[in-house]
Amino acid sequence: MARPRRVSDEQMVTAMRSAMLEHGASVSLDVVARELKLSTPALLKRFGSRHALVMASLGLPTEPGWYQTLRVGPDERPFREQLAEAIGLMGEFFAEHLPRLMAIRAAGIDVAEAYRTDGALPMPLRTVQLVKQWLERAAERGLLDPTLFATVPADSVATALLGALQSRFIFAHFAQAQVSARAQRAFVQEVTFLFAKALGLPPSPALKEK
Repeated sequence: MARPRRVSDEQMVTAMRSAMLEHGASVSLDVVARELKLSTPALLKRFGSRHALVMASLGLPTEPGWYQTLRVGPDERPFREQLAEAIGLMGEFFAEHLPRLMAIRAAGIDVAEAYRTDGALPMPLRTVQLVKQWLERAAERGLLDPTLFATVPADSVATALLGALQSRFIFAHFAQAQVSARAQRAFVQEVTFLFAKALGLPPSPALKEK
C-alpha cells in the first residue's frame, strides 16, 4: 500500500504561485522546495517539469465564474445595481488573475497556452464580446437608452469598462503595491458612478437624498 503524500499537489501549486508572485518568474525551485520542506528533485518529479508546475500554479481559467452572471443577465433590477455587481465581480477576478498573467508572460510562456484557449476565441476577446452583449441586452430590455449605442458602440463601452478595471491592478502590480479590500470597494463604487453617469442611468436613492 502506497504511503500518503506528506505534501499535496495543491500545497506545491500554492507555494509555487506565492513564490513567483513575490520573487518573479525566475524564482529558483530551491526556494519553493525549502518552503515545503522537500528536495527540489522531489518537487520536479511530482509535476515532471518546471513548465508544468508553473502552468498548474498560474494557469488562467477558460470560464471565470462571473461569465455566467453576465450571460444570463441582465434581470429586471435597476441596471445601476447590476452594473455595480458586475464591476465588483470583474474587479475581484482581475485582482487575483492579472498578477498571474504578468508572471506567466515574464516566464516566457505563450499567452494562448496561458489562457488555455484550445482554438476558441482568446479570453480577452471573449470577455469584451460578453460584456458588449450584456450591455446590448440591457438596452433591448429598456434598462438603458436604446439609442445610446447608435452613438457609442457597445464594444467600445465594454472595452473602456474592462480597461478601467484591469489598469488599476496592472499599475499596482508594477508599483508592487497592494490594493486593500476597502480601497477595492471604493474603486468599484467610483467606477460604477462613472459608467452609470456615462450610460445615462438615474442616481441611486442614496444619492438622491444628498
